[in-house]
Amino acid sequence: MVAALYACGGGGGSGKAPAPMPTPTPTPTPTPKEVTHLRQAARAVPQLGRRSVTQSTNTDSNNVTTDTAEAVFDYGQMTLTVKRQDGTSFSLDSSTDTLGTSPATPVRSGQNAREWSLRKSYPNAAAQARVHGEAPTNEFPLRAIHAAGNWATNSEAAQAWEASDRKDPLVPLDHIAYLKSLNVNRVGLSVALHYDDSMDSTVERVYSGVEIPTFTDDALRQFIREFRSHGIDVYLTLAFEAHEAEKAERPVRRWQLGDPGHSETGVPPDDPNVFGRISKDFWPWNPNHPDHQRFVAEFFKTLADQAVHFARIAQEEGVKLYSLGTETERLFRTRSGGYFTNDFRRELESMVARVRAVYTGDLTYDMHYTALTAPDFYGPGSNHLWEDLDLDIVGVSAYFPLADSPPSTVMSVESLQATWEKIFKERLIPLAQRNPGRPVVFLEHGAPDIVGAPGSPGTPYLGASVFTDTNGNGLDDGQETQANMYQALLNTMKKYPGVVDGVFWWDNWIASDSKWAAYWATHRGYDIRGKLSEDVVRSTYESWADWLTGGYWMHVSDNLDLVDAGAFVDGPELSGTPALPSLGAATYQGFATGGFAAVYGTDYPDVTAGSHEVGEYEGQLRLTADFEARRISGQVTSISVSGIHTPAGGGSRPFADISVPYEFNLEATSFDTRGFTGATTVASTDPGIGIADSGGSWGGKFSIVPDGDGNPRVVAGTHGEEFTTTGGTKAGFIGAFMGATGR
Repeated sequence: MVAALYACGGGGGSGKAPAPMPTPTPTPTPTPKEVTHLRQAARAVPQLGRRSVTQSTNTDSNNVTTDTAEAVFDYGQMTLTVKRQDGTSFSLDSSTDTLGTSPATPVRSGQNAREWSLRKSYPNAAAQARVHGEAPTNEFPLRAIHAAGNWATNSEAAQAWEASDRKDPLVPLDHIAYLKSLNVNRVGLSVALHYDDSMDSTVERVYSGVEIPTFTDDALRQFIREFRSHGIDVYLTLAFEAHEAEKAERPVRRWQLGDPGHSETGVPPDDPNVFGRISKDFWPWNPNHPDHQRFVAEFFKTLADQAVHFARIAQEEGVKLYSLGTETERLFRTRSGGYFTNDFRRELESMVARVRAVYTGDLTYDMHYTALTAPDFYGPGSNHLWEDLDLDIVGVSAYFPLADSPPSTVMSVESLQATWEKIFKERLIPLAQRNPGRPVVFLEHGAPDIVGAPGSPGTPYLGASVFTDTNGNGLDDGQETQANMYQALLNTMKKYPGVVDGVFWWDNWIASDSKWAAYWATHRGYDIRGKLSEDVVRSTYESWADWLTGGYWMHVSDNLDLVDAGAFVDGPELSGTPALPSLGAATYQGFATGGFAAVYGTDYPDVTAGSHEVGEYEGQLRLTADFEARRISGQVTSISVSGIHTPAGGGSRPFADISVPYEFNLEATSFDTRGFTGATTVASTDPGIGIADSGGSWGGKFSIVPDGDGNPRVVAGTHGEEFTTTGGTKAGFIGAFMGATGR
């Protein structure tokens, strides 16, 4: 792990620990600085109370502090930034400095786990970290955000990447960092499909010359690959974006597609959105039109061709959720009834079958909310769509009005929540009950940050942002309205769990920090970045994100005059206040991992005194918590080490997975809902090696999530040990531990 610290010589490790000296004779050995500083770090951990923050303090020969380094692991990101008092700094980032990532043994049953090895070399030093992370057991509710389609800064990013040598990222890394800070695990991308006018039966991909072009296959694949490389899955949806067809001589809007056209206009006579007159001669969606049968067959065939094309990309690139369409309810009908005298069930079933043949992920359709609020008009064809097509997820574009008209003052969370609860009871709970086993997801939802948004959340708005505060609470009225609307929805989802299993917040563009600051930060719209609603989404997603991560970091200069080290644990279920039982006990099993440094004394006849080792270790953890006595204790056993061995005479060699004759005793200490801190000692498992002195500290927190017996399901924290053997070997260890009751 730390090969970058020394010039590596040839040869690997011996495969076993050196034999101990039968009768060790103490020989004074100067303590190397890496052990000294790890000893200080071992005495300093844990830093409880500040999530994912570790500190390392370097001192001079008079034990005077020379600098303090602080590392922050935040929101589950595999990043590390250390800044010292003297102004110097170093950093590690999994997006640029990854040495490797591999599957790992999870702490909790049913989890997915990975390990990240990070390393970066500097002119006169090297830094590295080992991070163990677990993914949520249940991906629902989705922690989602929608980036919209191929327009604005999304289009700019795609075009710039395609015009370049394609070596730089398409998605700005600071945008990835922003999404990570929100705990996002899904991003929505809309792919544009096109047709010419009301008589055009051919659905096509159009890459240029239109207002919203189709993403090229290369750009779309790159978007997906980059998001997925950072642990963010992509939701892909097809959407008709033929704005040019609205202005054609024979115009048609996407929401009109499939309408049987009972009037001369080719649209329902009571439809308030009629924008132009269309002769019945130019409306082949009418079953009485002489070209109706051919037109419908060709339209759905070419639509299915496009759906299969993008389904293949989705399959090849690992897209988990794919939608066949967006907000075209008159087209996506499987039964006649209501206003509609016909249906397209046969055509839709054929399209689904063709897509299923090439795509194995979850399949859905994004239905506009009006199909739920006007069931008499849309009829059973919309009510039973997901059932009839056997889709996996029920998708809704959920721009439900929360007020009868646009309000002129900020609406409270309470009043907005009352409306959402009514919508849940009247529309969404029945929808979920009609579709058992299919999660209901808001595939689009949002509201612009304007005071009038509750009256019409789905009406686009983009204007300059001018601060207003009519209620005098110091908050911008528009931002407060948007935040209250989002909080009201999330509160309702919490009150009625399992009804809505995720929200894709609309129109949150892909943009670098500089692009966002230059434009979006000065305008009102659906986006949440830098607004009050951002904190609403972040805090909720943090509570939903069931990840757990822990590890260690080290930074060592080549001449060993500067050593920083620390350990951390993080996870949403460690950040709250657990409900501890008053009786009983629980056993927690897991692992401990971290960094170590050692200098040999005379304990080992095959190793020259003064030889150095620096590397990492891993051991098995077992803890017992007595809830009645409020005491916890445990051990780290079966410890093995990997790293670099440097003989006293120079030259280095790597070694891996060597067992060492030590155990860490995590001494009994008291705990409460805030966690615990205590002392550690080291014991020898080899009768030929004695421990002259040892010490250190440990501490941790209990999960706020109970197991099946009502005990906290996880305990995690940091620990450090330093010791000297009777033969003069000196070593320091620092790391993190995680344990679970159900392992």
